[in-house]
Amino acid sequence: MEALSLRAILAASQQTGMVCAEERTPRQPWVWRWWLSCVVVGGTLLLGGSVVRSVALFSVFRPGTVELEERYLPAERLQSYRVAVNGSPYVWAGGVVFFVGVAGSIAYRWRQLRQHGWLVMAAVLAALALAAEVWLVARFDIPLVMLFAGGAPSLEVVEPLVLKRVRQGGSIGLLAAYAEWTVLLLFIWRPLERGDGTGAVGEGVTGSSSPMRDSGAA
Repeated sequence: MEALSLRAILAASQQTGMVCAEERTPRQPWVWRWWLSCVVVGGTLLLGGSVVRSVALFSVFRPGTVELEERYLPAERLQSYRVAVNGSPYVWAGGVVFFVGVAGSIAYRWRQLRQHGWLVMAAVLAALALAAEVWLVARFDIPLVMLFAGGAPSLEVVEPLVLKRVRQGGSIGLLAAYAEWTVLLLFIWRPLERGDGTGAVGEGVTGSSSPMRDSGAA
């Protein structure tokens, strides 16, 4: 009887501590869903816009190469560059929403990162992708947008910068896209495996055993 009562007291104190921890970190599922929505919507706009830009840009190149297709007229190549460049602001807007959503999600689950290791991996990949995107935007994309925003630039001015963007920044942009796709899929798949991810704060309470259950088992 003494061993049984001692076991029940220990279990009750453990459950009380977990309940206090849950009260210190109240559940706010709508906050998590808001950040998750930012990641999904922003990632869709970022990656979808990047695909559209790539299709418009690489349509004037030979398949599988970075060499221009000779059968296209200069006016046609310039129009393809214009379509690709005009989509840049939408891609940037999606990127801002996406990376802010990732940062907000990590901040919201900061105390539970040990239980959500995928968030750590997503944070590392997002940081690498953000650094690559900032470099590409500052070095190539902003100058191209400024050229087209200033009027009707000539092909002789635009094409060298486009070729430099493709040849020097193509591999970096591809790696950034792989990282962004991985982060987006993690934020879609992992919460689905846990319901919607809102029960993570109280996981310890849900998985804990009650004193009556311990008593019955004894």
